Amino acid sequence: MVSVDLFKRGVASVALIAAALGLGGCEAGSEPLVWKAQQFAFVVDRGRGALQVLSVRSGVSLLKTIHLGPLKDQPAMFVDESRAVLWVRGDAQLMRFDLPSLQGSGRWPLPADAQGASLEVSPSGAVTLYAAGKSFVIESRFVAELTPALAPS
Repeated sequence: MVSVDLFKRGVASVALIAAALGLGGCEAGSEPLVWKAQQFAFVVDRGRGALQVLSVRSGVSLLKTIHLGPLKDQPAMFVDESRAVLWVRGDAQLMRFDLPSLQGSGRWPLPADAQGASLEVSPSGAVTLYAAGKSFVIESRFVAELTPALAPS
């Protein structure tokens, strides 16, 4: 029970700790993505164009800062626990990071129409982006539009 209580307090204080760490890009309403199995929180710092990875296991501590590049929009993120992968859609690229190492394992440039897209990962691990009635999938080295478009689930 103690670890559950610490986890709840850690998650509840992520925004406060993020502010204390100087994450100026963390705005009200931009909640962290939490990977409960490893007790990690992923917090976007749009001002610095970075993703802060925090451990909330026993208190809150900064594990790593991942440079994402300039960020105008709020990135979309998804933890695929069964494949131990973090997906991040930035303004101009889709990025994949292996977990828990947080090593980059793929980057795909986004077509203009896919920028700002929502991100969905199917049970099979297929990644689909949705924006303005269009859908996009990863094709080896680039993100391609599907025709006809799929509807988000």
